Amino acid sequence: MGKSFSSFILNKRNEIFSYMCPTGHCFTPHVHLKRSIDLFGETQAAEALGITVDLEKKTANLFPTPSSLLRISPIAYFYAKHPLSKTIEIIEDFVGRMFGKKTSTDIFIAYIELLINTLNGYSKEKLIQSIKLKLNSNNLMNKIFFDLIYLLLNDNNNIEQGIQLALQKQFQQNKECKYLNPYDSDRTIILTLYLQITGALYNYLPQQFLKDIYAKNSIEYLIKWIIYQRNENLHSI
Repeated sequence: MGKSFSSFILNKRNEIFSYMCPTGHCFTPHVHLKRSIDLFGETQAAEALGITVDLEKKTANLFPTPSSLLRISPIAYFYAKHPLSKTIEIIEDFVGRMFGKKTSTDIFIAYIELLINTLNGYSKEKLIQSIKLKLNSNNLMNKIFFDLIYLLLNDNNNIEQGIQLALQKQFQQNKECKYLNPYDSDRTIILTLYLQITGALYNYLPQQFLKDIYAKNSIEYLIKWIIYQRNENLHSI
């Protein structure tokens, strides 16, 4: 039940945050992103009914983008106390359902491992030392990940300074459609990822990012469920 429930919550969380920003405005995600999210739920439903799905055929035209790193972040919260091998199993299942089994999971594993280590109280120095991935400037997702590491190394342990550095980075990206969620687009994803990591690392977020959170009560209830399910999952180790 643990994996099934976690996947259900993960899927619903992704559906919600694909269309809504923290202030409650409605946005349209990239078509391929919406399709990959829908496919995640479709393949699970089919599997539950015993129906075989040809993932390679369904995911042939789908590909991960930097915002995909945000999509998988709930895995870290569910499996922060599990062995890395279990976490990797979940990541590979997730990525395979959304983008195909042949899609490399290296960047996904590196980001989730970074987030898990942060949640488990690693110091910044130890976080950086734990990174096994190598820089590949020709790969956008890889570059975003190392842009994030750059921010961590150069924020002087001050989240406000890190935000300013992230804003400089994000404006270097090409502008996207104005109807896309600004907190979940390829152009601004570096700031979102930075805040996710440093919120846990520094145990602090600026008030401007907290005062107008959309559906705040629902998110707080979801957090409680995630904590409960994570603790339940620990019994299966």
